[in-house]
Amino acid sequence: MIGLGLEVTPLNYFIKSHYSSLSLEELDIAEINVLGSIENSEKLVSSCKKQLENQNLTENEKELLIHTIEDNNYQINSSKEIIKLIQSLKVKERNKNAKN
Repeated sequence: MIGLGLEVTPLNYFIKSHYSSLSLEELDIAEINVLGSIENSEKLVSSCKKQLENQNLTENEKELLIHTIEDNNYQINSSKEIIKLIQSLKVKERNKNAKN
């Protein structure tokens, strides 16, 4: 489950469906890509937080930075849920391959 404010929702069905259709190799690649996305988003959030400390920002600039931080934090949380899904699917795929 992921949350944005008070709203808590599961991962979108289409996201689950997409990752469920991938092979083990494709899941490995997807995991690397999603982890990279998390890292980049975390760096962006950190940068925006530092910029918020600037006393010369207009209210519009502050609002834009805050909105960017919130959006990226939501994306980070969603991506972390996708990583959990990918890891679960990889275990299932390995188990299936081990039985064959």
